[in-house]
Amino acid sequence: MMKRLSLLIVCLICGVGNIRSWGFLAHRTIHQNACLAMPKPLFDFYKLHINYLIDHATDPDNRRYVVENEACKHFMDCDFYETTVPLDTVPKDYSEAVCLFSEDTVLKHGIVPWQCNKMIYWLKNAFQERNLQKILKVSADIGHYVADAHVPLHTSSNYNGQKTNQHGIHALWETRIPELFINQYPIYISEVEFLPNYSVEIWKSIEESFSLVPKVLLFEKLAKQVTPENARYQFVQKGTSVIKIESEQLIRNYERQLENMVLLRMKKSIQMVANTWYTAWIMAGEPELTNLDSSIPVDVPIENIENDLHR
Repeated sequence: MMKRLSLLIVCLICGVGNIRSWGFLAHRTIHQNACLAMPKPLFDFYKLHINYLIDHATDPDNRRYVVENEACKHFMDCDFYETTVPLDTVPKDYSEAVCLFSEDTVLKHGIVPWQCNKMIYWLKNAFQERNLQKILKVSADIGHYVADAHVPLHTSSNYNGQKTNQHGIHALWETRIPELFINQYPIYISEVEFLPNYSVEIWKSIEESFSLVPKVLLFEKLAKQVTPENARYQFVQKGTSVIKIESEQLIRNYERQLENMVLLRMKKSIQMVANTWYTAWIMAGEPELTNLDSSIPVDVPIENIENDLHR
């Protein structure tokens, strides 16, 4: 496990491979702030378990190398669908989308909005059962996917700039910028809301993210233009390896061009994660959250809980 985790961290830093997720720091920060934003009585529950939710915010990333069909839950290639039908006409129901495009096609091009819409019912069921470990595990996982839906490059087949000669842009936007600026970001959100039509809201998040893709790509090019060529990258020691990463000067120039886009998407992620947890609890009938059933051990794999929730 530690070997896989070390490899994943290096990949996130280097921006190589098909990595489609906020960086570890951003995911954990999103979960932390979503916990602190919850209204009572959910605030008491999520604050009590905040360390668990922070620690497990990146579980889906850890699984993507070992669990079949995990990777497709983190993204959606909106540009693929736009070549066939207008994006706002893509079926919001998964079974309808499969009928229209085939399941192989849907899985290949990502299912993040459908995954979120499915999992909110898992979370509702977990609340209704008042089962502590189900609530925590599903909360951690759906929070991860909801946050991923707010990353623009998660909505494009050009997810790492490979089609526009901008290799590495993925980690630059979602990992390197947060690592440098997160302590300066004023991360706060408005009142948590119940979302009566959750599917519509998660699809809005996807469409907003996709609308930002042209700016993400353009502003990276502009940032490079204003950064001297010999000052764009630096070499750093990571364990026993020396790797090439973007320089602080280039990162600052890119963040300046983006005009707080990363901050705003993080805040929207926090808002939507908190809204998701709250909505599931309301859907469940607002169950009381003390003396919950703890019969499922904390180390039960999420796949086992998924199978149980399917029954």
